[in-house]
Amino acid sequence: HHGKNELLVFIHQRNADDKKVRFDLTLTGTASVRRQNLISGTIATPPFGTLKARSRKDGRWSALTELDFTKGIPRPTAQDFGITEISFNPSPTLSEEERLVTRDSRDFEYLKLSNRSPTSYNLSGMKVVSGIEFEFPRLTIIKPKESIYITREMAAFTTRFGRDKRIVGPFSGRLDNVGEELQITFYDGQILTTFNYQSKDPWPVSPEDSGFILKRNASNIFHDGNLPTEWKKDPEPIKQVAP
Repeated sequence: HHGKNELLVFIHQRNADDKKVRFDLTLTGTASVRRQNLISGTIATPPFGTLKARSRKDGRWSALTELDFTKGIPRPTAQDFGITEISFNPSPTLSEEERLVTRDSRDFEYLKLSNRSPTSYNLSGMKVVSGIEFEFPRLTIIKPKESIYITREMAAFTTRFGRDKRIVGPFSGRLDNVGEELQITFYDGQILTTFNYQSKDPWPVSPEDSGFILKRNASNIFHDGNLPTEWKKDPEPIKQVAP
């Protein structure tokens, strides 16, 4: 009709935890002599999530467009976010349970990254590069005081270290037993921090020290972690080994 027209649509969730929405609309209209706009309005964007949309014209759908929203969630700073634990030379002695998963001790390598701030950070598209390769998935948010893990092989990690830790994905490559450089970069290639670990004096581990984990000293103020005095070594969890 001439004048203002309203289209009212209700969208209902199938389940309380369902976060996916699909809304297909076909509207045919004829412009008036004065060519007034037939449709106008805005879509309220979510504070966190992904908005997906496509349009249909002449019976054909356009390509899907996706836009992530992380309103009010900033990128991390090097003072608050970084590597706090590293297993680069896991014990080659495997338990019976571990042998069911892998025979390669390198599959137990991992990095732990921690947020020491009272603020949530958006890690989407960030990468760990240089020694290994890993890209954080879209909408990866790390909460205040939370830690996350990236592993070489996820099933091996959970078998040795437990299932109570948040794993955000496997990395490619392997960590060098004698030490190497690791960089954390933003999606645009800008470097957040560069970390070099070593396995020689004065670092607390040597190349022969398999089965130990490098851990950050909790009393130290967070920075890049390149000082040996910022680290200590702890033994891996010991399980009953296979005969």
